[in-house]
Amino acid sequence: TSAANALLLINLNPLWCAVVGRLFLGDLLPRRTYIALALALCCVIIIFVPEVVERKRHGGDGNTAEEEDPYADTAVRGNIIALVCGFLLAAYITIVRLGAKSEKEINLVGAASLGASLSAIISAIVERGDVFPSPFWSGPTAYFWLAAAGQGFGIGTVFVAIGLAPKFITGAEVGLCILLEAVLGPFFVWLAYRDVPSKWTLIGG
Repeated sequence: TSAANALLLINLNPLWCAVVGRLFLGDLLPRRTYIALALALCCVIIIFVPEVVERKRHGGDGNTAEEEDPYADTAVRGNIIALVCGFLLAAYITIVRLGAKSEKEINLVGAASLGASLSAIISAIVERGDVFPSPFWSGPTAYFWLAAAGQGFGIGTVFVAIGLAPKFITGAEVGLCILLEAVLGPFFVWLAYRDVPSKWTLIGG
């Protein structure tokens, strides 16, 4: 899927935070939150449905979706993964907030670091070690891994901040602060790769 689709669907997490917080933490939701949730679901439909309809239309023309567009199924799966990612991020924020409200002293930053380390180990096992850099640090390989290291540092900083912020504000408010990514993310991707969002993504966004 496109970067814009992924970011928009992932950044539905403030609404999932509000729902999960209401169910498990007893957070009170104002009427405007329910209205925002309904509108967000409409936006998800606007982003999803045109791609599915287009894929079926190509299939009805006598060609399979894969023959017309080998990335059609991949785009739909990418949208679903992004939607699930947004919900899991909301669950993570809610768990962090629950830990912050606990009477016991919990090292939330350490927990995030441990989780990231375990994810890296599992990824290395699944990819059979192919995720590690080449011993020859020259050309594009060096640039790639330097960029990956910078991205890792940036994401690590973000999750440390996410681990601390729920101590002071609600999960929905944390999610709303993260929404800036949905605005700047597609813009930076367009600058680097000229990945232009579809009209339905812009309308849904």
